[in-house]
Amino acid sequence: MGGTPTAPSPRSPADASRPRRRPPLPPGPYLIAGVARAGQAAARALAAVPGADVRAWDRADSARTQRAAAGLAEAGVAVSLGGDGADLLDASPAPHCLVKSPGIGFDVALVAAAQARGLPVLDELEVGWRLDRRPVVAVTGTNGKSTVCELVRAALAAAGGRPGLAGNTAFGPPLSGLPADAADVVVAEVSSLQLEGSPAFLPEVAVLTNLSQDHLDRHRTMAAYAAAKRRIALRDEAHAPVAVVGVRERFGRDLARDLRAAGTRVLTVGGAGRSDAGLKGWEPAPGGARVHLRLGGEPVEARTLLTGEHNARNVVTALAVAEALGLPRQATLTALARTAAPPGRLERVAEGPVEVLVDYAHNPDGIREALRAARARCPEPGARLHVVASALRVLTTRQRRAMGRAAAEGSDRLVLSLDRIHPAEPPDALPPGLEAGARAAGAAEVHVVPDRRAAIADAIAAARPGDVVAILGRGERAHTVDAAGEVAPVDDRQAAREALRA
Repeated sequence: MGGTPTAPSPRSPADASRPRRRPPLPPGPYLIAGVARAGQAAARALAAVPGADVRAWDRADSARTQRAAAGLAEAGVAVSLGGDGADLLDASPAPHCLVKSPGIGFDVALVAAAQARGLPVLDELEVGWRLDRRPVVAVTGTNGKSTVCELVRAALAAAGGRPGLAGNTAFGPPLSGLPADAADVVVAEVSSLQLEGSPAFLPEVAVLTNLSQDHLDRHRTMAAYAAAKRRIALRDEAHAPVAVVGVRERFGRDLARDLRAAGTRVLTVGGAGRSDAGLKGWEPAPGGARVHLRLGGEPVEARTLLTGEHNARNVVTALAVAEALGLPRQATLTALARTAAPPGRLERVAEGPVEVLVDYAHNPDGIREALRAARARCPEPGARLHVVASALRVLTTRQRRAMGRAAAEGSDRLVLSLDRIHPAEPPDALPPGLEAGARAAGAAEVHVVPDRRAAIADAIAAARPGDVVAILGRGERAHTVDAAGEVAPVDDRQAAREALRA
C-alpha cells in the first residue's frame, strides 16, 4: 500500500481532476477495533509504516478471531480478544488514534470512550486513502455499487489503465490492503458505514447511484443515512472535483445542485428527462439487453450481458463515469458489452425447464428491482415466479416488514427463510416483521421454511417448466451461522444445484 507517488497516466482520473492533497495520518500508537477483513488490512498497513506501534482488539473470542490474531502477531501486531476493549486505552504506551472496522458503530464502548478522550477515530477506508496516492473513483449508493464498480473497472482497463477494485466489497481487498503495484487507479466501493467514520476522505471522482431505505439499524433515520452518503462528495469545507450523481430521487438532485454551487464538475444520471446521461429504455436481447440512452445530448445504444431496468441504469451510470474520465466512448461501449455482473447479482445458476437466479437484493428497493428483472424472464402465459427471501435480525423491524412486503408483491409464491450472522440469534425463528409484511401484502402464496437449504429446495420443488425461481438476500455470500452458533458453509448457488439434482 502507498509507495512513492508517480505521475498519473494519461488515461487516469487525474486527467479529469487534479488529485486532492491527502492529510497525513494522526501520530500513533494505533489501536485497531475489529479484526475482520478491514481491521486486519488496516493493522497490516499501519504495521508496515516505519516505527509504528499497532495493537488490535475484537470483542469476539472465537476460532475465527484467534486465527486472525495469530496472523497479525506474525506482522508484529498484538491482539486482545474479548471484553469491551476500553481498558486498552490505558495501556502503556497509550494509543493516540483508534482505527475501526466499518461494522463497528460509534456507540460501541471502545469507540465512545476513545472519542470522550479526544482521540481521533478513523475508519479503515480513511487510513487506506491517507496512506495511498493513487487516484480514486469511489462509488456509493443504496443499490448498484458492485455492478457499477465492475463496469467502470472494465472501461478503465479497456482504455489502457490498470484499475484495481477495493473497498467495502467481497470482490477486492479493503482499500488499505490493495498492494501498491496492483493498480494505477482505484475503483472503490464505499458504504455509508465507512463514510461516517472518514473525516477527510474525498475521491477524485465521486459516484452516487441512488438512495433508498437501508442501514437504518445503524443510522436510525433516513436523514442520518443520507448525510453519511453525502460525505462521498461534499464536506463543509471541501468537495470532490468531479461527481456523477443519480438524480432519480430528490436527495441526488439536491446533492448535484450543491456540488455545482461548490465548484464540482457534475454529470447527472436520470431518466429520459433533463439529465446529462438519461436512460430512455431497454429491451431484452440474446445474451443480455440493449440499453437506449442519451449521453451529452446524443442518442447512444449500449449492449450488455446484464438484464433488468436497474442494470440498464447501472450501465448508464458507468458510461457517465467513463465520460467524466474522458475515456474513449467506443472502447467503453465494447468493454461494457463484454462485462458480466459480479457473482451473486442476478446470477443464473441453472436454466432449462426451470430458471434459477441468485441475487444479493437485501433491502426493499433492491428486492423490487430484482423481482421486476426476474419477472421479465417469465414470458410464457401461466409462468410463475417463486422467491426465497430472508432478512437479517440486525435490521429494524420496519425495514424487515418493508422487505417482506416487497418480496410478496413481486412474487407468485414466496418462501421466507432464516439467515443468521450472530450465534446469539434464535436458530429457528424468523426475525420480527418479515412474515407480517409479506402476509399484509396479500399478493402471494407465503410459506415459512426457516432452514435456508430446505427453503431453496421447497421453492425449486414447487416450480414447474417455464417458471423462474429467484433466491434473494445472500448473493455470493457463502456462509451462515448454524443452530450450534458455528460458522457454516451455505452457498445459495450450490444449494440450488443440489436441489435441482434431487
